[in-house]
Amino acid sequence: MLVKEERIETDLLIIGGGLSGAFAAIKAREAGCEKVMVVSKGMLGKDSISSFAAGAFTMIFPEDGRGELIRLWGLSEAYGAGIYDEEWLNIWLEENYERILEMERWGVEWEKTPGGKFERKIGRFAKVSELDIPVVVHPTVRIPVWGGVKHNMSGSVSREYDIIKAFVEALSGVLPEFPDVKFLFSHYAGGVPFLLPRIKSWYVPSGRSPIPEERRAAPKTMREFADYGLEKDFDKLLDQFYYNMAGTGGSMTALKQALMVLKPERICFGSDYPWEMARPSDLKAYINGVKRLDIPERDKVNILGGNVLRLFKG
Repeated sequence: MLVKEERIETDLLIIGGGLSGAFAAIKAREAGCEKVMVVSKGMLGKDSISSFAAGAFTMIFPEDGRGELIRLWGLSEAYGAGIYDEEWLNIWLEENYERILEMERWGVEWEKTPGGKFERKIGRFAKVSELDIPVVVHPTVRIPVWGGVKHNMSGSVSREYDIIKAFVEALSGVLPEFPDVKFLFSHYAGGVPFLLPRIKSWYVPSGRSPIPEERRAAPKTMREFADYGLEKDFDKLLDQFYYNMAGTGGSMTALKQALMVLKPERICFGSDYPWEMARPSDLKAYINGVKRLDIPERDKVNILGGNVLRLFKG
């Protein structure tokens, strides 16, 4: 592979083409900087975390109470958990609304009411909780993910990291604030039946924790976990998760392992047909494998569809 080297001179180099990088570039030009260059790892405007915001943007209205906002953005477990820079947080709270108006002057089209006013929208998880519908989570289908195409790691490893990371984020970041939200994770949530003891060993509950300070950043044994009285609350959080069986190539060994760790009421049949299971005969064998399990018939019926129907109130 030939690498073409090109030397470019600029007055200001901005690395990162997300919202912050683009904003900095515009501001630099407005301030009189002649040559501004933005370097991005992919297509500008499409390769940063900003592009995954789904059109949502946090707006601080002038009438919003600053004390409550500091409590939310600086102190709550779902966000800063007390780890924040007070000066910068206050700058953000004070200048946010003006930056929104500035972006509008630049041409950003914000969604507004028919009367032309900004509309305060309820947060996504608050809305999901209100509607009482589950959140379905699937790993990214982008290729390559980290690990690239070498040894097919994008499919075998990278996607599963992607989804189990989302599982831990939901467990420790979402459910403490929205305890009624239910999740349906694909691929056994990236291997939760096999990694659950490790997740438990590093788990620290939100709010006041019974774990001594010196043990919070260290793994704990399962006996230690129980001695701290964490089992009941952890199991309550775990009950909000459902897992589909896709992602293991129809492995009955994986399902049997899952049944040793998870409640059968939380396991849902899945196959990724016709992607993972391109042959109908393999799909049929997978279904028959569930039917032959040495478990109560009610559990088989639930795994093969009953759990999903109940979850989606079908």
